Amino acid sequence: MVYIVLPNSMHHEFTLRAAKAGKHVFCEKPMANSAKDCREMIAACVAANRQLGIGYRCRFELHHREAIRFAREQVFGPLQHVDAGFGFAIGDPKQWRLRKNLAGGGALMDVGVYALQACRYLAGEEPLEVVALETKTDPVIAATA
Repeated sequence: MVYIVLPNSMHHEFTLRAAKAGKHVFCEKPMANSAKDCREMIAACVAANRQLGIGYRCRFELHHREAIRFAREQVFGPLQHVDAGFGFAIGDPKQWRLRKNLAGGGALMDVGVYALQACRYLAGEEPLEVVALETKTDPVIAATA
C-alpha cells in the first residue's frame, strides 16, 4: 500500500489527483482550508475506493488515552468544565502559518484544533459552539499578518 504525504497548502488539489490516480492519501491536519474542500476530498476517495486519513496523533497517545479514560469513567467525578488553550512562539514572520491563502482558518485550524479535539474527546460530545481568540504579541508578526 502506498501513501502520499502532502504539504498543508496542497491537501485538496493533491488528494483529488491521488484519488484519481488510484492512491491512498494520508494528510497532516488540518485536512483542508474549508468544509467544501473536505467534502470534495472525501467524495473523491470514496469514488476511487481509496482510503483518506488525516494525521491527528493525540487521540492515540498514551497520556491522552488515560485522560479520556479518567473523564469517561469519572475518576474525579463528572466532567463539569473544560477550558483549553494552545500557545507558542511562531518564529519566522514570513512562514506559511501567517499566510491566509495557505493556512486557511488561522490559529484555530493550525493549533486550536488540539484544544478543540481535547474538549471533544474528553466530553465524548460535539460542541454546540466554538469561540476562538488569536493574539499576536510580537509587533513584527502582528504588523505583517
